[in-house]
Amino acid sequence: MPVFIKEPKVVPKPKAKTIPPEMLEEYKYFIEDLEEDERGILKFEENENIKLGRLALQQAGITLQKYVKVMKARGSQDTLTFERISQQDYDALQQSFKDRAEKIQAGRVKA
Repeated sequence: MPVFIKEPKVVPKPKAKTIPPEMLEEYKYFIEDLEEDERGILKFEENENIKLGRLALQQAGITLQKYVKVMKARGSQDTLTFERISQQDYDALQQSFKDRAEKIQAGRVKA
């Protein structure tokens, strides 16, 4: 007769995305080279991760202590645009994100 054994399921935790240091250094250069009235455009290849690129741009801006607005280009799945903004514009942008999140959480606006 076969032996019955119970085991708990082990679900592996997803690994946190780590930004390669060389990618971070490259993006720091892009941000430093950009003037306040200019917009940078990054086009990604099929095998490159656009989400990781967005995180790297944001992290590079934080380490340089510069305010950066990162957006996906309209109508494109493989292009990011970014621009340096003032602290006042950054604070207003963050507040609009918080307000939107509160409205969605309260159920007043559809996501």
